[in-house]
Amino acid sequence: MSPDANELHVLILEGVPADAERMANALKHVGLVLQWRRVDTRAAFVVALAEFLPDIVLANQNLPALPGREALAIVRQTYPDIPLIIIMGLNSDGVAVEMMHLGADDYILRDNQLRLGPAALLALATRRDTRAREMVAQSLQLSELRYRRLFETAQDGILLLNAISGQIEDVNPFLMEMLDYTHSEFLGKKLWDVGAFKNTALSKQAYEELKKESYVRYEDMPLQARDGRFIDVEFVSNVYTCGDTRVIQCIIRNITARKQAERKLREQLDELQRFEKVSIGREERVQALKKENTQLTARLAKLERTGSGSK
Repeated sequence: MSPDANELHVLILEGVPADAERMANALKHVGLVLQWRRVDTRAAFVVALAEFLPDIVLANQNLPALPGREALAIVRQTYPDIPLIIIMGLNSDGVAVEMMHLGADDYILRDNQLRLGPAALLALATRRDTRAREMVAQSLQLSELRYRRLFETAQDGILLLNAISGQIEDVNPFLMEMLDYTHSEFLGKKLWDVGAFKNTALSKQAYEELKKESYVRYEDMPLQARDGRFIDVEFVSNVYTCGDTRVIQCIIRNITARKQAERKLREQLDELQRFEKVSIGREERVQALKKENTQLTARLAKLERTGSGSK
């Protein structure tokens, strides 16, 4: 619990109740609202750490039942984030230095209680800031790990370029496998220097456009694999800031199967249109023949009637 919270739990390892009371009052004097507990044995100290859940520990270095050095070792082994301040007697400079090396957050002399409150505030703030930095670092590490897993397992090609130099800084396995190029054949090169990007003009054009607009998209950009095959890809690239560095991310999606399906559908459509034209032509011819047949039948009937009337 931080000093800004409603109540601070303070565990005091001290054999003299009046001395513990003075320590608690020194903390209240700097505005801390606290609930405190005094213990004077090892067993009670261990139980209080687990049940009372202190935010800070004040430990008498010279308590016979549990010297401050041993209390510090227990806290650092079991609850390393809890700040601990050693309370010392006079002429203890050497011991104080040793305690700080062992992990104490601070120490004060028993007859200098006025320094206890500020020392506690500083220790709590330092621990709080340390925990915050650790949480940020862990969050960043987790984010980087998740991104790396996505990068490594993505079913699209991914290129990362330095936005200033234009050099490729990373490439994922999918793109290497798709084009049959090694990691080293990408790294340190500019996009148009990689053999797969044979269309140099298009690559340079895309880069210049990207620097101006921070985004570029090509619906159909052909890439050439090592074996000479041309692969239809969709190329999308954008610029973003990572820390102090501007990064270009290129997403390269293999659309060869889609293009093949489109071509097949187009061929089928062309065939249907040709058949439709032939069918319409045949229908028109049938209608013409029917009309001609009707006309011939009528003429024949007329001739027959005419012939019958002349007899």
